[in-house]
Amino acid sequence: NSNSNSNTLTPSTEFNVSSSTLQLILKQLTHQTVSIADTFSQAIQVLASVRPPLIPKILELIQPLLKQDATVMTRCYALIFQIIPNGYIDIDTDTYATLCTDVMQPFMDGIANENDPLLQMSLLDIVLMPIETTTTTTTTGGTGRRGKQDFIQNWNNPNLDKILLHMVGFGVPKGKGELHPFCAGAALRILAVRAGRGQVQVQSLQQQQQQQQQIVAEQSFMTQEEFIKVLVHYERSMNGEIEKIGFIDGISTFCEGECESSERKLEMVLENQELLEEWMTLRRGQSKLKAVVMSSVATVIMQGLELELEL
Repeated sequence: NSNSNSNTLTPSTEFNVSSSTLQLILKQLTHQTVSIADTFSQAIQVLASVRPPLIPKILELIQPLLKQDATVMTRCYALIFQIIPNGYIDIDTDTYATLCTDVMQPFMDGIANENDPLLQMSLLDIVLMPIETTTTTTTTGGTGRRGKQDFIQNWNNPNLDKILLHMVGFGVPKGKGELHPFCAGAALRILAVRAGRGQVQVQSLQQQQQQQQQIVAEQSFMTQEEFIKVLVHYERSMNGEIEKIGFIDGISTFCEGECESSERKLEMVLENQELLEEWMTLRRGQSKLKAVVMSSVATVIMQGLELELEL
């Protein structure tokens, strides 16, 4: 609106875009020039923010692009993880479930593909990006950080946690429980975000080790108590500062959240002497690692204070 005195774009129920135009814009994600592809990706994000009902159509039209090379696939999912949280609440349950199943299947295949660790890393980084995004107001009236984190927490895919657990070497046959050389830290962080968010608990850890095909039951999430055991396993398996940083980030991420929940999760970590000593130790490691430890502790403490002030 040229007569508007504000430069702020607001959601509209009148603004619309034809399928052919959307398809043409989405096709630019395959452009060989990165800056051009990024520009069109940003344009689609703006369209989705001012016209949330377009999101299902975007998800439908983007599916053929997910079958192209890894570069295009990564660009597409970077876009998808930015626009879905802005509108997933507004999409009816059946439509949302169907879209997520179809759109996310190539993603699941990608993170499970151990023959392409670079693709695995890229896709996990995309999942973590929304968690790290600066808080912004969304079209649904919430915040970008909260909405996007909620999406990851509540993404009810029975195979997601199974793949992530495999990356941290948990619940696999004895002697084969090594951490993924490139993705273990990222996998631990995503598990930390998701831990305890479901209504139905997963199978016990003993059952997980006995029945590998049933690590995560359908319509279920890992409990907070079980994630503590995953942390202990990771701590005992890690070797080197990179994996140690992943461990520290995992604890920090786990202790974030709503006030009551974060307090309980912090108590669970502090009550485990093994985790506490490994988290807080400053006796070994380079200066960078020590800085990471202190930053982690400060982050957890500051978040607790902020949550108390909001009450």
